[in-house]
Amino acid sequence: MKESRSSQMLELLKSKSDSWVSAATLAGLLGVSTRQIRKYVAAVNDGLSVPVILSSDKGYQLCQKAYRNYQLTKRQRVDTPSARQNYLLQELLINEELLIYDVADTLYVSMTTIENDLRLLKEKLKVISLDLVRSQNTVRIYGEETDKRKLMSQLISQAIGNHFVFNEEIDLLTFHYQIWGFRSAIRNIFDECGIFTNDYALNVITLHLIIMIDRVRSGHPLQEHVDLKKVETQPGYQAAVAIAAYLFREFNKELNAAERYHLTLVITNNTTQIDHEKINAQNIQNFIEQRYIEQAQKAVKQVEDHYCLEPFSEDFIAKFAIHIQNLFFRAEHHYQINNPLTDEIKLSYPLIYDISVSIAQYLSKTAQLEINEHEIAYIALHIGSYFESNGKGKMKVSCCFVYADYYAQYIQIINKIRSQFDDQLIIQSAVSINDFDPSRHPAELTLSMTELPGVPDALVLHPFLTAGDMIALSDRLDKMIKQKQGELLKSQLMEFFDARLFYNAVPKMPKAELLKRMCKDLEHLGYGSSHFYTEVMAREKMSSTAYNLVAIPHTLSKDIQHNFIFIAINEAGMKWDSKTVYIVALLGISEKSRRLFSEIFDQLVEIFSESQAVMDLAASKDFKQFIHKLCLKMNHGMEE
Repeated sequence: MKESRSSQMLELLKSKSDSWVSAATLAGLLGVSTRQIRKYVAAVNDGLSVPVILSSDKGYQLCQKAYRNYQLTKRQRVDTPSARQNYLLQELLINEELLIYDVADTLYVSMTTIENDLRLLKEKLKVISLDLVRSQNTVRIYGEETDKRKLMSQLISQAIGNHFVFNEEIDLLTFHYQIWGFRSAIRNIFDECGIFTNDYALNVITLHLIIMIDRVRSGHPLQEHVDLKKVETQPGYQAAVAIAAYLFREFNKELNAAERYHLTLVITNNTTQIDHEKINAQNIQNFIEQRYIEQAQKAVKQVEDHYCLEPFSEDFIAKFAIHIQNLFFRAEHHYQINNPLTDEIKLSYPLIYDISVSIAQYLSKTAQLEINEHEIAYIALHIGSYFESNGKGKMKVSCCFVYADYYAQYIQIINKIRSQFDDQLIIQSAVSINDFDPSRHPAELTLSMTELPGVPDALVLHPFLTAGDMIALSDRLDKMIKQKQGELLKSQLMEFFDARLFYNAVPKMPKAELLKRMCKDLEHLGYGSSHFYTEVMAREKMSSTAYNLVAIPHTLSKDIQHNFIFIAINEAGMKWDSKTVYIVALLGISEKSRRLFSEIFDQLVEIFSESQAVMDLAASKDFKQFIHKLCLKMNHGMEE
């Protein structure tokens, strides 16, 4: 979440403390979508027993008492367990060993508090193969140097945020570095070596290099034995040698074989010798092996069929094949990437992410690859470009344009409107005001260059389009499309529910047990076969289907006989891997209705995006009350 935007939102609500402010108003003032406003609100309220921002069908309002406590807590956040634990990790990585009594004195906390923090840290470090060892009054981290560097990378990535913008000062480093100058030097070396990379990948490499040289200068080089011959033929090796020479000139430190080996892997996995701008379907065979092209073609064909998508272009597949090649290389060398945008992509673009999971499942099955959520998020970036370019999923508003001039000025206006709103608007007809008859020119929206007494909802534009005209048209289209989507979604979704597919106050049980129970009921009622559970769990294994406080497990199985949404609720919460959810919506769509999935999945996640609405739905006493509340929620969403 962008802190500046959330702070602005809080200030706006504070200035209107006696009234409710709609999501649309806040979105307009901050220049973001209403969906983003809901995310800001959820982030501010996250983990608080009393929400700072109250929500209702009227909008949002600040809870003054909770806000005062929030501000106080914010000022004191350096004293939180999380802040103390980060401080401990930083000091341990820099100083190797800490005196516990000294740390307690420095942080003005008790020994008991520090010991609790150390116990929690020990559990966290186990996940990355590190150990926290205490000997009387001292504590230190034990483990491989590569794992310590991974820890440093994670902590620095968390500190600089999702968009990977470096600060000039990084607390975890022993020495000071001119990071942007460092980054520029690396780019120049890549240019000289004929290597291409994007800004994000360049930041990944820069971070690796900064941590590497800092640890080497601090006396902690990698000590493992490596065989450089394995990577000397890799395109990144010559760049690694050039960077090693640059680092020697700058810091008078030589990189040993192990450092050069790992540096080569990082460069090779984040760069290419192929200029993407020059790649197309006709020349891709000149750059990569045919097997990667075939894998890309087959993976894409599968999702086209599964999700009823328009065919991907040959040029898209060519560029995607390069990504597949790099993915295979990473998997074969056990190199794991980190994508700070993973959670954001999963929550903001659930359909695109789900399609990417399907591709990952295919590759995992056919090539026996282990593919994690970060790799899936990178696949999603490619799939997202497909959606962006062909307008998949875009709903349009039909329009009649009524003109009143003699010099064909309206043609220029229409062309300008079409160029800017082509993905939202279809101008079906253009007619002179003298010939206009609403009954003969039906349309969802009428645009006019003059007032139309018989069409009160017509949007009147100036003879020369102004910025205000374009904003007004954009707002009107957004509202109309949202209403159309809501109406369509409501009519489609209501057919998915069945009173027999509803669990209330679900007792505590593991995720797998709950899903097995739900799938057995589905089989008994004739909705699907015994294979459905296995397929649902396979999808869960690739990537959890928990979205905030709701889980939407699903799979596009051929064995589903009828469309359904099986609801399980518990206002006390249900464990879903590491998260707690309050609603489980098990979704099934029959093969003949596959196209529906791409139409409703994003919006189904959107319905459950507001924490307060989820808690209200989870408190439903029975199926009838749940459906009633859900309809109210969808109606309110259409009106925003």
